[in-house]
Amino acid sequence: MQLDWQMKVLYFLNIFWSLYGNVSEQCQTMEDNPVHWFFSATKINETEYVLFADAIIDKDWHLYCRSQFIKSDDLVFPEITFYPNDDIEIAGFINEIGEPETIKSELIGININIFNNKVTYNTIAFKKSSKQSVSVKGEINYVACTKSKCINPSPKEFEFILN
Repeated sequence: MQLDWQMKVLYFLNIFWSLYGNVSEQCQTMEDNPVHWFFSATKINETEYVLFADAIIDKDWHLYCRSQFIKSDDLVFPEITFYPNDDIEIAGFINEIGEPETIKSELIGININIFNNKVTYNTIAFKKSSKQSVSVKGEINYVACTKSKCINPSPKEFEFILN
């Protein structure tokens, strides 16, 4: 009789911990990835494409803007790296499109420009190959911050297929 009671308790504890573990894992995942990336390409003509990386930023988080009042090693803005590909040439610039907000950083004690909610990065890719489809791959390294902490998630890999 006592064994049945213990088995029931263990059964319910197992369910509880399974549910709690999943919820905890989901919350951790959301906290570890407060920036959600979306990628798209627009064809300009047969050889030129505009590549877009859109960042949707969770509430209370921000990304640093490239344009700052003062240079600081503490301000790490998103860095986009394109992997080498002989079929593609990437323009030598990346645009940053959004509405920056100026705040006083509690972490480093200076006025800084940040992006809340969203920001878009874009550049132009030139297709040098006569292939039907060409792949453009790369990654984005970034730091996301709140008022009191910063995290450096794993680089976000991306791929564009240009037709």
